Amino acid sequence: MKKIIKTYKFKLSHLRKSQERIINSWIGTCRVVYNLAKEVKEESYRKGVSLSNYDLHKQLPALRQEFEWIKDVDSQTLQDACDRLDKAFKSFYKGGGYPKWAKRDQYNSFTLKRITDHKDGFIKLPKIGWLRYFNSRQFPKSAKLKRATITKELDGYYIVVMFEVNAVKPINILSDSQCVGIDAGITDAFSLSNGTFIKNERFYQNNKEKLHEAQHKLSRMQKGSKRFKRQKLVVSKFHRKVARSRNDWQHKMTYDLIHSFDFFAIENLKLKNMTKAVAKGETGVKNGRKAKSGLNRELLDVAISSFYEKLEYKAAWNGKTVYKVNPKNSSRECNKCGHTQKESRDKKYFHCVACGHSDDADTNAAKNLLDRALSKLVKTCEQPL
Repeated sequence: MKKIIKTYKFKLSHLRKSQERIINSWIGTCRVVYNLAKEVKEESYRKGVSLSNYDLHKQLPALRQEFEWIKDVDSQTLQDACDRLDKAFKSFYKGGGYPKWAKRDQYNSFTLKRITDHKDGFIKLPKIGWLRYFNSRQFPKSAKLKRATITKELDGYYIVVMFEVNAVKPINILSDSQCVGIDAGITDAFSLSNGTFIKNERFYQNNKEKLHEAQHKLSRMQKGSKRFKRQKLVVSKFHRKVARSRNDWQHKMTYDLIHSFDFFAIENLKLKNMTKAVAKGETGVKNGRKAKSGLNRELLDVAISSFYEKLEYKAAWNGKTVYKVNPKNSSRECNKCGHTQKESRDKKYFHCVACGHSDDADTNAAKNLLDRALSKLVKTCEQPL
């Protein structure tokens, strides 16, 4: 039977001081190994030698023999630190930013690639032993625990457990009411093809004045002082609150969608290009850069990519389908006659200049996305084996 991967996140509770010391020590050790691996890789490159992730793994046993405090950490956990660096370089080769040095206040987690044992509210990890957590939800009976990541956050320690379960049998689509197209926007975060809208909560935009005030206070303090550290914590807590509020909202919205529909047509967006900064004078319009900057903030505040990612993996868990389609001209094409013209759309409203059909512009776009997805799906099914 096909398997799928799930992850659950729990907050650790009743940690002993000795366990906190071990966790903090392992995070620090993994950060050192990450930076050492980066230094070795860069030095080898300057000498004309390219080191693979496997080459870095082979150097770990000698490193563990040389330093006792590195030997205390599980070997596979150290390998994961190298894996993170390898992932960062692969992202760089694909056009991402160059990997940075791991800083003490940013590198805050480590991963164990095996779990020794577990029972309700407790989990046993190699070299750490039993850890207690707030048992907010139960693992499925068929779950096979694979790996765990411990993260240090502002309000305590968390454990993210990855496990494997049997996949749910795909649901057959029997009627149009089971299908929905979803169009992302700004005024409304998402518009559905059935005419309903998901409100844009603007978690960052509605609270940015408080953040700017806190950041301004921080900028006036001496870096490294006690007051600076306290104020930096205030700013960090604000960002955490905004991120958690947005994450909670996205989980609730995707949960409702998954339990209302069985087939989803979404836009195949390249958000990195959509939110790219505009060079000076590039727009040719007065205040064009400022307007584009504001649009970028709105798009990032909605976090479209994160929303679609949650929708995709929840659909996979429940045997449902998410189909990505090219959104080109979806907001300019009439859903009734198929005529495409720029003049048919006037901001939030759509009025076809060819047939006179009127609709909400985003709803019309969502309907087009659904039609494109279904037509492609039909063509795929009609192809001979």
